[in-house]
Amino acid sequence: MKKALFILSIAICFTACKSSNKLVGTTTTNNQLLLISSENVEPFIDITQVSDDSNYGYSEKNPIMIGGGAANGARNQVRYFASLAGPNGEVVKFARLGSCCGYKSENALFGDYALLDKYQLTYEGLEDPLIFYISLYDEEEVYIPKGLTARKI
Repeated sequence: MKKALFILSIAICFTACKSSNKLVGTTTTNNQLLLISSENVEPFIDITQVSDDSNYGYSEKNPIMIGGGAANGARNQVRYFASLAGPNGEVVKFARLGSCCGYKSENALFGDYALLDKYQLTYEGLEDPLIFYISLYDEEEVYIPKGLTARKI
């Protein structure tokens, strides 16, 4: 019975999020975002090319497809953001805001819709945080979003 209720609640979440941009599962402590500094995470070293598309990662219609699934997806997301730097090499800090924005995916855990994760990224001197959309369900070649650079290691 508990398993059936759990599956039903997941299905409702996916259905509700499929048609909205509402966040689910924001990462906070005492209503404060848990910012991760890129200095504290091992980056991917092969992400060096900046995207030609100015919407890449900044729009739920053009998310970063990092892949990794349930086993490695969250780790891939953190390592991806740790691979980035500000336009002048500034250290970035980032936080997962939650899940949102259902999209059709053959790799979804339940049914045929997966959710994107929404992240906030900031660095010293940036007036307003940048918001990014990223998927751990599907994988494509990844790039650096316009306005950012590769982290130097």
